[in-house]
Amino acid sequence: MNYTHEGQIAAGVSRAEVHDYSMYILAGVLVLGFVANAVVTPVDRNWFTKDEGAAPVMAVAATSRSDVGSGGLDAKVLLAWLAVGIPIAFGVYQSSEAVRLTAEPSKHPVQTVMGPFASLTSRFHAVCVEVSAISPAPKPPRE
Repeated sequence: MNYTHEGQIAAGVSRAEVHDYSMYILAGVLVLGFVANAVVTPVDRNWFTKDEGAAPVMAVAATSRSDVGSGGLDAKVLLAWLAVGIPIAFGVYQSSEAVRLTAEPSKHPVQTVMGPFASLTSRFHAVCVEVSAISPAPKPPRE
């Protein structure tokens, strides 16, 4: 979607209309998902396993250990959640600080907190200030 956005800007589309094409694509994907969901049907009975064929499989399943559905919070699960949760939390923090700094450009506490990311945050803040200063040109009346 970023390439679509950048392509629209490069093509000279006004900032007010730059997301239109992206939204049409996302709406199309949503419709495609709705149609795909609607055409899913139950599995035919002839594909089910017969009771006599399932007995050996069930015997092996009863004796084997499976982690699926066992629940609990062990070290592997905790590490997986941290690997996902920390970047998400960092992104939410960065976004909220950028919004707050755009509203109050004279204060810049992120530079002291973020350390090595301070220059990136300063650049992002400068871009936000530039974008907020640009007002979109009025659309010409349609005939």
